[in-house]
Amino acid sequence: MGLAFLGVSYCRAGMGDLLERVASSREPLPDLEETRRKFRSGQSLTARITVGEWLDTWLAGRKIRLSTVNRYGRDIRLQLKPRIGEIRLDRLRVSHLTEMFNAIVERNIEIEEANALRRAVIEELKTLKGRERRRAARAAIAEMPPFRRTVGPTTRRHIRATLRAALNDAITQELITFNPAAMSSLTR
Repeated sequence: MGLAFLGVSYCRAGMGDLLERVASSREPLPDLEETRRKFRSGQSLTARITVGEWLDTWLAGRKIRLSTVNRYGRDIRLQLKPRIGEIRLDRLRVSHLTEMFNAIVERNIEIEEANALRRAVIEELKTLKGRERRRAARAAIAEMPPFRRTVGPTTRRHIRATLRAALNDAITQELITFNPAAMSSLTR
């Protein structure tokens, strides 16, 4: 592999661990260039950090204002980890982010429809006569989901900016070589 400068024991141990993992999981051998890059940068060949794990590590290591930590934390907790947190960091692609933002827009539509239905039942309640009808309308309202806020365009830009910042730091630490958040576009 041309990695003799790293030391024989280091190379043997790392390659042994990698081959053991590949053999036990019956997965294909990793790309040679990727393996060389990880060796040269001193990274573990067997580590499989997920996007969620990286976001937690990244946020914990930031030295920023409390309001910024709160904003990043909210984006990570409510949007990023539930939607892409289980994806391996080195496997994250632009298509994953496109799917995530499309899912957010679809969820917004569901929230708007549920909010409109709840408003309609509340308006109907104001015009109903009779105790039983009003009681039934109140019971129907109690069964409905509460009013929810949608994730607007500005919030989606914040989510993308949070992810882009985290992935830029992952590139700096040579965990990944490409930032898909920098290339993703937001849907309206």
